[in-house]
Amino acid sequence: MAFCWLLGSRGETYRPILTAILRGSGATAALVFGSILGGLLIGIVVGTCRLSRWRPVCLAACVYVEVIRGIPLLVMLFMTYFGLNQFLPVGAKLGSLEAATLCFSIVYGAYLGEIVRAGIQAIPPEEIEAASMDANKWQALRHVVLPRCFHLILPAAGNEFIALLKDSAIVAIIAINDITRSGQLYAQKTFLYFETYLLMALVYLAITLILSWGVKGLERRWKDS
Repeated sequence: MAFCWLLGSRGETYRPILTAILRGSGATAALVFGSILGGLLIGIVVGTCRLSRWRPVCLAACVYVEVIRGIPLLVMLFMTYFGLNQFLPVGAKLGSLEAATLCFSIVYGAYLGEIVRAGIQAIPPEEIEAASMDANKWQALRHVVLPRCFHLILPAAGNEFIALLKDSAIVAIIAINDITRSGQLYAQKTFLYFETYLLMALVYLAITLILSWGVKGLERRWKDS
């Protein structure tokens, strides 16, 4: 209830608004963390494929990145939720949260793939060669190259995670009861539009700051280790 205290005499007005908004925090958290995990997995695969010496693999990864980055996120969300479900059997259709998580994973996987590629390219070649001498290519990638890469890409990847959190607000359009939709429904019921959207903005700001501090904390910890 810290927000209500900060807002002083209007606390009694803002307390129920905050309660309503936070009802959507579970869906937002599930979407964001699921998408971060999915996007990272896709990004690692795409980033390493972009550096493959086998031309078809490298070309496929390049096409994926360019195509995904050239399509607006909202359009991708509609394509995943409405378009993909059109071709799936009834029992296999994606729910709104599953479709949104898949969409965000695919989209942010393209951006993270470029970050991973840049991170691997930033590792001195002699380090990679030394690792390859002591292990096979996959072991070197898993135990040496990727951990070293994560050290280098953490600030850029952290920015993408924060952008993902802010972009997650658009999923309200497909009726996911996240923070944004919970706030919208409350505002429509009470007509407290300014108060609701102000508090919603502060909630997103608080989560963004926490994420940012978490990333910076990881950076400091890795530097000291």
